[in-house]
Amino acid sequence: MRKFEELCPREDLKKNPAVRNTIIQEYAPLIKFVATRIHYGLPATIELDDLISIGALGLIDAIDKYDTHRGVLFKTYAESRIRGKILDELRKLDWLPRGLRQKNKALDKAYQKLGVTGGKDCTDEELAEELGIDAAEVPQYISQATGYTMLSLDEQVYDKDGSESGSLADILPDRDGSSPEEQTEMSQYLEVLKRHIGKLNDKEQQVLALYYYEELTMKEIGSVLDITESRVSQIHSQALFKLKKAMERL
Repeated sequence: MRKFEELCPREDLKKNPAVRNTIIQEYAPLIKFVATRIHYGLPATIELDDLISIGALGLIDAIDKYDTHRGVLFKTYAESRIRGKILDELRKLDWLPRGLRQKNKALDKAYQKLGVTGGKDCTDEELAEELGIDAAEVPQYISQATGYTMLSLDEQVYDKDGSESGSLADILPDRDGSSPEEQTEMSQYLEVLKRHIGKLNDKEQQVLALYYYEELTMKEIGSVLDITESRVSQIHSQALFKLKKAMERL
C-alpha cells in the first residue's frame, strides 16, 4: 500500500477525482480490515459487504478532512474515520436484536457470579451451568454475545472529529516496548483504559495484544499459545468484560 503522501503530495490535489479514486483503491484493504474486525461476533443479518460499503464513505470523509499539518499519519486518521462511520451506522440501525442483548446481559451476569471481575478464571462447564446451556454451546454463545462488548468498548474510545480517536489496538504495547504516551497524545480516557488493561492477567493481555496489535485470528492465536480456538475466544471475552465493567464505573 503506497502512502497517502506519495499519492497526494499537495493538499489541493485531494479533491481531484482521479487522485481520490487512486487513494480509495490503495486503501481498500484497510476498509476491509476494519470492517472485518467490527463484523466479528455481529448477527448473521449484518453483511460484511454492507460494512465495507459504509467504511468506504468513511475513507472518502477522511480524504476530504485530512489535515497534513496535524502530524498524524493518514492511515491512522483514515482507520479512525472508517471505524467511526461504521459504528455510527450500526447505532442508527439498532443492530443488536433483543435476543443477543439478553445473551450479553446473561453472560455479564454469569461472569460476575463466577468472580471474573475479581480476576478469577472460569471454565466452559462453569459458564454452561450458570447460563443453563450445554458446555458444547458455550463457544458460540460467547461469540454472539461478545460482539456487543467489543463495539461498546470501541465506541467509548472513538472521538467523532478524529482528533484523538483509537481502539484497543492503540493502547496495547508495541513491538519495541515503547509506551503509548511516547507514540501519541492519548486522552485521559485512554490512559484509564490502558491502566485497566495492565491489570488483566498475562494470558488476557497476550490474547488482546495478538488479536488487536498483531492482527492474528482466534485460530492463529490458539496455535501461538497452544490452546484451543474456543479457549482463546473465552479469554478474549473475559478480558473485554473486565474492561467494560471497569470503564462503566468512570
